[in-house]
Amino acid sequence: MKKRLLSLLLIFAMVLSFTPVFDFNVYADSDIHTVRVRVEGKDKTLFDKEVTVTDEVYGIDILKKAVGEENIEGTDGEYGFLIEGIFGEKGENKEGYSTSWGLYVGKDGELESSPVGISTLALKGVDELLLHIKAVDASWNDLTCIPKLEVAEDGNKLTVKKIVVKYDENWKPIKSEEKVEGATLEIEGKKYTTDKNGEVEISLEPGKHIVKVSKKGKNYPELIRRSFEIKVGKEISESETDEQKIEKEVECLRDYYLNDKKFSFEEAMGYNYTSKNIEKDLDLIQSKFKVRENLSSATDYAANIIGLIASGINPTNFKGQNYVKELVKLQKENGIFEVKNEGMYPTTTAWSIIALDMANADYDVEKSVKALLNQQKSNGSFGTINSIDNTAMCIMALGNHKNISGVEESIDKAVKYIKSQQTDNAAFKVSGSENPYTTAAVIQGLIAVGEDPLSQYWIKNGKTMFDFLLSYKKGNHFEVKSEYGTDIDFITQKVFVALADLYKGKSMYQRISIDDTKFYEEADYDFELIRKETSSFKKGREAQLNVKVKNSTNVDKKVTYIVALYKLNGNNKELYTYTFMTKTINAGATEEFAGGFLIPNSGEFEVKGMLWDNFDNKTPLAKEIKVDVE
Repeated sequence: MKKRLLSLLLIFAMVLSFTPVFDFNVYADSDIHTVRVRVEGKDKTLFDKEVTVTDEVYGIDILKKAVGEENIEGTDGEYGFLIEGIFGEKGENKEGYSTSWGLYVGKDGELESSPVGISTLALKGVDELLLHIKAVDASWNDLTCIPKLEVAEDGNKLTVKKIVVKYDENWKPIKSEEKVEGATLEIEGKKYTTDKNGEVEISLEPGKHIVKVSKKGKNYPELIRRSFEIKVGKEISESETDEQKIEKEVECLRDYYLNDKKFSFEEAMGYNYTSKNIEKDLDLIQSKFKVRENLSSATDYAANIIGLIASGINPTNFKGQNYVKELVKLQKENGIFEVKNEGMYPTTTAWSIIALDMANADYDVEKSVKALLNQQKSNGSFGTINSIDNTAMCIMALGNHKNISGVEESIDKAVKYIKSQQTDNAAFKVSGSENPYTTAAVIQGLIAVGEDPLSQYWIKNGKTMFDFLLSYKKGNHFEVKSEYGTDIDFITQKVFVALADLYKGKSMYQRISIDDTKFYEEADYDFELIRKETSSFKKGREAQLNVKVKNSTNVDKKVTYIVALYKLNGNNKELYTYTFMTKTINAGATEEFAGGFLIPNSGEFEVKGMLWDNFDNKTPLAKEIKVDVE
């Protein structure tokens, strides 16, 4: 008993004395979030994409990651980096006004001019980073203003105001609001213009609506291009209930896939995208996803790239094969991708673009996008026949490339075509019959280009596409019966990825990329951590992680062994406490290390054992050990 008490006292002393004094974010994922990066030129959108923040700290870091450093022109000065051009577009000096790149920050749904330069703008808490061509007059008063949208209680009148910023003689900013005449409001594809009172009289049905607000001047934008989500009427609670239903269906399908022996690339993506504990789920996905070995088409290479990234495995080096390089080699002079004549199908090029974008590959993007645009028909559909499926998949690929000339116009035509094909049940037909596969594809395509499939625009007779898909649910999966038999696997897969996108509100193919993935097969360590026990740890009890450390090098090496306790909260991890031990291991020798602490009685935890060179460099020397806490 005395030994037990002494042991606990020593552990308490160890825990209290080793208060963390260094940056542990190398291993903690709690600060990782996404930022919408938007670049708005004089006349059109040049870039609009959600970008995951990993080790980026300032605005300039995430902008370079998003658009590519080669697409940014500027100079370093006394006040940091001054942006002069993005994608070749620059400001200009004219009589009475001048234009330049303005920097704006979105936080909690509010947009404001950044109080600091992009070099010192911290990303913490930032939801949107906006670079927008703006104009000022000779006194530096803003001529391009942030819009504000006011909605009457019944939703029948919308008022646009602008936030005007002027400066007094002491350069103190003076803000005011003015109503905007001649502003353009785009709602569900229809455009309206505000009157002299800044108002538009309109009858909106109950539900959610996306309102895009803009105003073009003769030589510069008079309003920052901005979208607002508004809610009208009493059916709001029902749409919110839909979102809750979608979450329940996603969780149900995740449970269903626990018993699936093999994942397709889409199932791997869906499981990754809906994960609340990605490190744990990556082990599961890796065990179930299998690459395609018969590489007879470009889509086989694309499927392998997407599936491997979703599994946390590097597609540029998987069992000696570089699927990314091999797919890039399949691009032809006219921009399409093919192994043998399958490039005639637009979806082959579409999936190739999606996969290579996820892999941040070096390929001829503009040629491939132009090739895809060339396969669009005058009615907005893609392919040799009118195909809603093809059209949905193609806009899913184009959604990342609105900065390329002709893409936004192509997407608009495609969305109008899709809308024209919608049935009274909010579904879509193939060969005369309403088709759940096609409807699921449409959901993913629309989300990829910024449409909300649950908005009033896409509701027919009070029904949504989600309602239509639910009609095929059987137990914990989905079924389609036809003259050819009963399909469970393919329709469940298609519904799963569609609901995953609905659940997140963003396209999984734009949110998961090679930059966001931790690759577990890349490292080739010279040291090995070998745990002496196999059991998990218990809450409220002492945790002692004893290991052997083997030095496989031919030199003596001083190493630091760390045992860390993390508190889990969904995807987030917070370092709770840790202990460490430092010693030198002779070349070729094996040494024993130990470390531990008392685990609290309540909460979710995980224990990690790690081997670093030292606390300054934090360079991992061996594959870490993870132990569950029950």
